[in-house]
Amino acid sequence: KRGFTGAIRPHYADYFSASKDPFSQDPDSGLVSLAKEQLRCVDGLVQGVEKNAGGMLLQGEEGAGKTTAALELIRRLSNSRVLCAVILKPEDKELQLMRSVNSELYASADSQGIREQLISLGSRVSQNTVLGGRTLIIIDRAERLTEGCLKLVQYLTRLKTLQTIRIARRAFMER
Repeated sequence: KRGFTGAIRPHYADYFSASKDPFSQDPDSGLVSLAKEQLRCVDGLVQGVEKNAGGMLLQGEEGAGKTTAALELIRRLSNSRVLCAVILKPEDKELQLMRSVNSELYASADSQGIREQLISLGSRVSQNTVLGGRTLIIIDRAERLTEGCLKLVQYLTRLKTLQTIRIARRAFMER
């Protein structure tokens, strides 16, 4: 029924008016339902981005829906002038992390050194700012950042034209 092939739970299509199987490996984003706490969290993050609040930390227990909330934030910001880099699995080395960020922001990621990577990022952020946009870097699993990568993210957070959101488990603060 309604686009389902075979005998894949067709009764869910009628009940939820789903156009595809809600249990597939490629779920329909229209079926995502956030809890009240997640919605409040996303609202707060949207306000933080709009007010250029700088560095933000989203933390919670494993499985609490932090990444889902961040993806909802990106969905909400999709019609605004926010250039966003989403790093779901941060790299161990500073240079690799910067290459990932620059790649996500469509800045040059070919540079050999960290200094050149930072210059490339700065150029891209400045270009975006001149066009009236904001730049946001979201780093999931921030509790896994090495000390060097954490210092790099803290440095980026101090830049006035760039915002960061670190997503981490509660244990991150005990580090």
